[in-house]
Amino acid sequence: MANAEGGQFVYAMTEANHLPAGLDDGINPAPFNGLWFEQVILQNISPIIVGLKIRPIQLANGKVATVIDVPKSRTVHQAKDRRYYRRRNFRNDMMEDYEIREALNRATTPDLYLRMGLAQTPTEVILAPNSPRSEPFGINATIGNSSPQPSFYTVVHLFADNRLEGSAKGYQVGAPAQTTTGVPLKRWINKLGIPGHFPIFAETEFSILGGHWLLTMPAELIGTQQIFTIGYMISAPGFSGQRFGKLFLTDGTLTLAMDDPLLL
Repeated sequence: MANAEGGQFVYAMTEANHLPAGLDDGINPAPFNGLWFEQVILQNISPIIVGLKIRPIQLANGKVATVIDVPKSRTVHQAKDRRYYRRRNFRNDMMEDYEIREALNRATTPDLYLRMGLAQTPTEVILAPNSPRSEPFGINATIGNSSPQPSFYTVVHLFADNRLEGSAKGYQVGAPAQTTTGVPLKRWINKLGIPGHFPIFAETEFSILGGHWLLTMPAELIGTQQIFTIGYMISAPGFSGQRFGKLFLTDGTLTLAMDDPLLL
């Protein structure tokens, strides 16, 4: 999984037709605790997987379900038999030469991400005086880099549901877009590059908005239940990534969940 796109193991999960079907009785936390799982992994995979998480979940019967989160690695990992494998759907295959080279090159390119959240959680939506739209509500966004390779030139695209209007300091309005499900989106674009902007180094997050991304909605929607698509795309030399989520409007308040797998 680390050699591919990452993934998750759940020990104590049953399955049917390759889909989760519930939990069994769990496993005994002694001796099968987090340390035991970590030692088994360390003894069978080289080099170590950075960012691996092992989480025991307590069950009512005193046993545990163990969740192992495997991140997509910035390098390639070798099994105990001195071969390289990657996960493909429901099987493990030996990696081709070009796949090993691609994995080794991951550390030579940026690995950028954006953290987005409402300026206030939850956010109350208020009608603006003498206006057909709401008062602006703010969204924060910070950019970071998980790779040791700095990003010297970065382009950030912000997307919001076509029913929303707004602005962000330093951003220009771009061409409209839509998701694969046909949801129309507005676009804002900002170019971060030398000499006007500092390179994006590993593990150093900072705001890319100069304040908040301010959005408004039509007045007639404020008292209704709505779901608005929102998201971003980042491009840099050797890297491209995007993520989408949903703004939920319920009883005049907004919440944001950035976990929707929609693509442009």
